[in-house]
Amino acid sequence: MKWIDKFFNYIIKYVPFLERFRLITKYLFFSIIATIADVLILYALTDFLHIYYLLSATISYSFGILINFYGQKKYTFKDRSKKLFKQFLSFTIISLIGLILNIGVLKLFVDAFGIWYIYAKIISIAIVFFWNFFINKIITFR
Repeated sequence: MKWIDKFFNYIIKYVPFLERFRLITKYLFFSIIATIADVLILYALTDFLHIYYLLSATISYSFGILINFYGQKKYTFKDRSKKLFKQFLSFTIISLIGLILNIGVLKLFVDAFGIWYIYAKIISIAIVFFWNFFINKIITFR
């Protein structure tokens, strides 16, 4: 999809310093898409289906992994490797470590500090984002 490159070129035209951060900006873009799906699924499962928030977070995070892998492989890193299974396995393992971080942060902020689970999720997103970007850049899409 060429619209994605046009979109980033448009952003960089008006915010030139982002050119230096093009890769992480693209990673952020697809992470945001995956995160929106993650949070919406989390909210729906927890508030509408009354599933325990940690189980809901695990299910929603899994959907985020699928969306994120596709976007990062195809558009951010423009990776053409045919080792799809190996890359997806690597991406998933890294994401599962991110999930453990995510659940840990949620548990800490919700149970220990009494913060609403959506606010705790936002905090966990920030932490897990940097973990996922740097490790995937080094290992999965080198």
